[in-house]
Amino acid sequence: MYGRNTMRKLVGGALCAILVAFSVAAQAGGAVQFMDLQWLQPGVSPTQAGAYFHEALGPIVRKHGGKLLFTYQVLGVMKRDLKPAVIAGKEFPTMDAMQNLFKDPDYQSIVPQRDRIFDLSQMRLFQIAPIGGI
Repeated sequence: MYGRNTMRKLVGGALCAILVAFSVAAQAGGAVQFMDLQWLQPGVSPTQAGAYFHEALGPIVRKHGGKLLFTYQVLGVMKRDLKPAVIAGKEFPTMDAMQNLFKDPDYQSIVPQRDRIFDLSQMRLFQIAPIGGI
């Protein structure tokens, strides 16, 4: 099993790789949207996760021109065994704006809080876009 610091480095590296892949795929100058599936650390409630998104992360997202689109608690799963505790959506004006958020000292200051709340080893992050006509 990996130690906590090693796991953070692995997760951080994976997130950077995901962001680079999204950067290549993102359309220049257009808004980018993301949805993440989050699992919680033992003893953490979805209410605590929601507070993190709205009280800690939200102001930093807005500082970079982004917005929280939604945060939902997962109550049940209709198919499969994938069961995150929380699903959240975010939008940024550009991919650069999102990447700048992760470099922001204000964001870095809430990373320990994030790590106490979420089990990042299970997190899933998707770039999303609406399908026309729906």
